[in-house]
Amino acid sequence: MLDLIESFYMLSFVTEDLQSQMRDVNEAHESTVNKLSLSENEITKLKEDNRSLRMALRNRSQELDEENIRLRDQVRRILWRSGGGNHSESLYRELVFAATACHFGRLKSSVNK
Repeated sequence: MLDLIESFYMLSFVTEDLQSQMRDVNEAHESTVNKLSLSENEITKLKEDNRSLRMALRNRSQELDEENIRLRDQVRRILWRSGGGNHSESLYRELVFAATACHFGRLKSSVNK
């Protein structure tokens, strides 16, 4: 009978230990699931940020392309008015003025953003 009582206590001890281990495993599982969920949310946010940044970069690139075309046209007009090869003082001033206007226009537009 004593062996039976010892076996019962031993079984009870093992059962409690197993239940404790199961609680630990469940807590670890819940923690892992929560971390996974947070990671998935962060990935989703980063993908959205990436999309937004790509769009902004595409828009800025398009703006710079348009500005480049406009400046090339302006230089062509200036050179055409100057006779194509005359590098006079007025041509130099006009080019400096155009570059300065472009620079300040770019600064002004970047401040407004």
